Amino acid sequence: MSDFEIVSEVTTKPTGLDGIRDSAYSNWDKVSAPDGHVIDDRNLTYEWLSADGSQNDYEIVLEDYVPILESAPDLKFPQTLQIRTFAKGPKGHGSGRGWSKLKVTGNFIKFK
Repeated sequence: MSDFEIVSEVTTKPTGLDGIRDSAYSNWDKVSAPDGHVIDDRNLTYEWLSADGSQNDYEIVLEDYVPILESAPDLKFPQTLQIRTFAKGPKGHGSGRGWSKLKVTGNFIKFK
């Protein structure tokens, strides 16, 4: 069982009759580790729940790194994870919308 789960999704406007495709990014979704914990960024799981269009992608940002062992100050893990998804509409005149829906799951590591 995972300690956290984030679902990020975005939908574009339909590709118009002129063939011009829309693209869109979702808002940033964020999870922060509780006090005394960090995010285990070595074992994150990414699962596409749904995707359509000519391009689907995501961006992840890991930040607020802290050392977890006094004896190894270079061993650092993030306390915050942010993710957003991207979609670009399908090719073709009047061909509909594009979308991306991604689930990220992971665990925390207790260090204090």
